[in-house]
Amino acid sequence: MPNISAAVSSACSITGSWLLCLASGKYNAQIEEDVQEGMRAGVSGTPGFFVNGIPLSGAKSEAAFEKIIQAELAAFESKQATQ
Repeated sequence: MPNISAAVSSACSITGSWLLCLASGKYNAQIEEDVQEGMRAGVSGTPGFFVNGIPLSGAKSEAAFEKIIQAELAAFESKQATQ
């Protein structure tokens, strides 16, 4: 697992219980499973989002989301009009 302890401790204050939980490794398997699932789905960083199955990885502007949402809505409306 990456050096999450150093990253988190530099970003915020850490309580003793959080460090004990991290050190215990209790959730390592669950975290690794989630990481692998994200990688299979195309997530390559954080934050990671999906808009109707289209991945957006990393910090994105509102305009980036809006562009995809508008395109997906147009495709849906076009499909509905042909049925």
